[in-house]
Amino acid sequence: MISRQKITGWILVAASTAFLLYFFKLRLFTPPPIETREWLQFVGMVLILVIGTANIRASLREQKKKPAQ
Repeated sequence: MISRQKITGWILVAASTAFLLYFFKLRLFTPPPIETREWLQFVGMVLILVIGTANIRASLREQKKKPAQ
């Protein structure tokens, strides 16, 4: 069974990746300047991506420690 930590990690990774793709495609290459708020959102999404990846890796490490049942 998939652990709650792993599901949460995948949700965080998917959401932050979707936002980062949006940011790169639609906001970074458009003429209006990017506001400070948008840069803060970008940095926040990168941090959420890192946290989500850490959740997935921790879940995998936990699975490896458990003996096979």
